[in-house]
Amino acid sequence: MNPKISETLPVTIWQQAIGEILGFMNGARTQKELENFGCYWWKSWVTKEKCEKRGLVEGDLGPGSYGAAFHDFPTSEGQPYNQIKAVVQQNQGVSASAHTFHLPMDTPVYDAR
Repeated sequence: MNPKISETLPVTIWQQAIGEILGFMNGARTQKELENFGCYWWKSWVTKEKCEKRGLVEGDLGPGSYGAAFHDFPTSEGQPYNQIKAVVQQNQGVSASAHTFHLPMDTPVYDAR
């Protein structure tokens, strides 16, 4: 699910926002992965200095980032939980008028930091 790139149109704030959402839904956790989806605004958060403070490699947003939380959320059983896949599966075979789901936006495993 990669975004289409146009060489004639500049990257707008909306394109970056959509790229960010698509990147996180696909488990993007690094600046390079987000850039592949057209999102460049996380650069100031993944500098060498900031990543070293958190014990991360430069460019890595870490295991508590949205991409990791949506796509590879850690569980007590050890297997990662893909929240996006779960929402899609919940809605398969359900009538369009009954589409409701819950996608938590927090990462409780990392709230203690």
